[in-house]
Amino acid sequence: MVLACEPQYTFAMLPSVTSISRKAALAGQLPSQIDISNDDTTPFMESWRKRGYEVEIVEQVDKLPEAIQSPAQIYLLIYNRLDEIAHRPEHRLTNRQFEIETQLNYLAGKVEEAMEVLGQLGDAYVFVSTDHGSTSLSENAVKLDVPPSAKLDETFEQHRRFIRIADTSALNQHDWFVLSADSFGLPETYAVAKGERFIERKPGGYTHGGFTPEETIIPMIVFQPGSVPTELLLSFAHISEPVRRGRIQSFRLAVDNPFSLAITSLEIFLPKFGIHTKLTRIPPTTRIETEELEIRLQEKYPVKDGVAEVELTTSYSVGGVEKRQVASFALKVHELYRTDLDEFGEMFDE
Repeated sequence: MVLACEPQYTFAMLPSVTSISRKAALAGQLPSQIDISNDDTTPFMESWRKRGYEVEIVEQVDKLPEAIQSPAQIYLLIYNRLDEIAHRPEHRLTNRQFEIETQLNYLAGKVEEAMEVLGQLGDAYVFVSTDHGSTSLSENAVKLDVPPSAKLDETFEQHRRFIRIADTSALNQHDWFVLSADSFGLPETYAVAKGERFIERKPGGYTHGGFTPEETIIPMIVFQPGSVPTELLLSFAHISEPVRRGRIQSFRLAVDNPFSLAITSLEIFLPKFGIHTKLTRIPPTTRIETEELEIRLQEKYPVKDGVAEVELTTSYSVGGVEKRQVASFALKVHELYRTDLDEFGEMFDE
């Protein structure tokens, strides 16, 4: 069994351009600490080899299953096809969404083949990285002039959302963000167009380089062999006030996920009470509470020391494995003890 690692989130380096942000993410270093004039793979290999890992670069997605068989601890595939589709100018015959979905399905198939090979060969990591997310500027997007002291290059020509600059004195805060080299760990200072703005000429297709959320995302997936521990089980606890017998009462459950992977599509059934609830996702080693549930505890339901043992069944997915579990929890029940009856009688004595 091969499992995808749990999602982890880091801040992307700015501006949202491949030569800056993706390269820094792959190398695990600030842009000012690496040579951004190199291709993406060189800083990646140098960085990870210094940490004692043998690295294999995979140039083409269809070669990934075959490349996995070479001896290495880390395999890197950079998949740029999505970026090529995004930057393509709009055309009435272009169905960009269909092309992206087709390419993603193809990529997923090749990754699945590679994971099967990796699972048989031993412990290693597979990095799959693509380009930035992109945005499409609307018809109302605002044009900005190229500022003085700007340094034009091919990257600027393609994106039109940022530009290298030597002197920031001519920039106003309404139209521009300034990323100084010293403050942002960059090799040079960059000026970035704010909001729906572009520099000199509007990009023909989708673009990135700005600060919108979709532009600053850099997808990166890391795979490694693994298996779901069979000895771990979910646990459940009644966390709200005790319920009373013979009437409909509200209560809540807490569910503890003991796995180092997220649980998804959790369904909980209390068959004796006709209760069914769902939780979409529980992060690794985390407790999540259910919504308010309603239960009617029969008068003759067994209760001992203020607790009724209630059975439940669950189904959920963890690490791509579907699991089922039969469990129980202690339902807290409010009972009338001698002290309660004495207080009840005193009400009439008064």
